Amino acid sequence: IISNYQKECQQTMPITLNVSGPREVLTEEKATATVAAWKEELLAHRAAEPSASILCDKIILTDKSYTSGAAKIVSTFLTSTDDFQPSIASGISIAILSDTIASRMEEEGLEVLTTISNAFKESKLVEVDLSDNAMGTKGIDACSTVLGGDANVTANLAKLSLCNNGLSESTMHEVADLLTKGGDNCIAKNLTQ
Repeated sequence: IISNYQKECQQTMPITLNVSGPREVLTEEKATATVAAWKEELLAHRAAEPSASILCDKIILTDKSYTSGAAKIVSTFLTSTDDFQPSIASGISIAILSDTIASRMEEEGLEVLTTISNAFKESKLVEVDLSDNAMGTKGIDACSTVLGGDANVTANLAKLSLCNNGLSESTMHEVADLLTKGGDNCIAKNLTQ
């Protein structure tokens, strides 16, 4: 006889969604294939663990250069409630978004950063990595949702990585303002890394 405790321990943990393969430009076609693979993985996970309230708690979008169309496909999938209620994005607490705009022209790179960041409007993020995006001041603005948007999104943010982004002193002042706005309820008070 299996005790309730043993049953709880056997429950499947939330999965991590990852974009596999070598470093490359992620086009709309490749994004569509990636999303289809994620959907299949998530449906299998839900079938194996129908009582799981969160199917995915971490997403790794690193080392791909997203076109604006690809970013929209990924974002739409994460925020949609057509197949998963609540949306996949609402369960994500760790978002690894490093190196997502390499080789993109500035306008498209900013659009990609905005689209991907906005996908996490319903998330409760604990960790965000935006490193290696060469974003500068405009990129910080584009990522405002995950850097200081709605308090529900960033209230528990404990780890933020912005390494190798070409951030000037004035841009870092903007980052500091985002992280410290709200006084006693600011994001910076929870950051440990």
